[in-house]
Amino acid sequence: MIDSAASNPPQTGVLWSPRFRLRAVVAFVLALYLLPIAGAPPTTNPNEVVRIEGAVALGGFGSVTIDPVIADYGLSEDVSSRQGQLYLDKAPGLSLLGVPLFWLGSVTMAPATQHDLPAYWPLRHLMTAVLVALPTALLPFLLVFRERSVPEHLRAPLAAVLALSTPLWTYGTVFFGHAPAAVLVGVAWWLLCADETSQNTDLPRTRFWGGVAAGFAVATEYPTVLLVGVIVLGFGLHRPTRREVVAAWCGAILGVRPALVYKQLAFGAPWTTGYSFTADPGFAA
Repeated sequence: MIDSAASNPPQTGVLWSPRFRLRAVVAFVLALYLLPIAGAPPTTNPNEVVRIEGAVALGGFGSVTIDPVIADYGLSEDVSSRQGQLYLDKAPGLSLLGVPLFWLGSVTMAPATQHDLPAYWPLRHLMTAVLVALPTALLPFLLVFRERSVPEHLRAPLAAVLALSTPLWTYGTVFFGHAPAAVLVGVAWWLLCADETSQNTDLPRTRFWGGVAAGFAVATEYPTVLLVGVIVLGFGLHRPTRREVVAAWCGAILGVRPALVYKQLAFGAPWTTGYSFTADPGFAA
């Protein structure tokens, strides 16, 4: 006689299913990243202020100089000064990404400044949550779950450890370019070098978007050019076809081009950075 209990093993409950555990871990990590992004501290961070002013100046005034918004959000010490005007001295990538969120804030938040702009802290929290915290918190999950050598039952815990025990958590709660650049580098590596991409039936398109991510990583934080160089070497080791190489380089040019255009308009040459015109030597690179 067949034991019915043996032939019908107990089913795993919803609360213990792998999918539920993954969602619970992701939600826990996201909560820890988002909780610090609240309130209105008494002081602002110069690094954040200038990036936000760069986004608002571009989106609200069509200007590469931040002069139009200084009266609204204050003068940051961390700026560039050229020909009597003030500019963003950072790589412009994060500020460029912030323009659509400024537009969103302009229609969803009450005017609160001299030029009827959104209040600083709500706008800062919106930009930080969407552009920094969310992608940074999810980056370890993307990378770990793409790594087949990691046992499935260990992937969520390992991703949580990486998200919460490394500087990702620190930089993932402030409006700096470091964490978004790390996300872009991770995406570029995945699309250009990860082994599973070799099974993709449309590799040139995948390589193109990997190139875009690599190029925009440099546009977000200049030092990532070193990591992009490593990715380029890894990409070459995969022996890509000519079409893949062309697609990747076209993507990289497209990704870095916005920064080159911005620097041409602000500093007179696409290869000149704002650090060449830093107003306060203490903030020079």
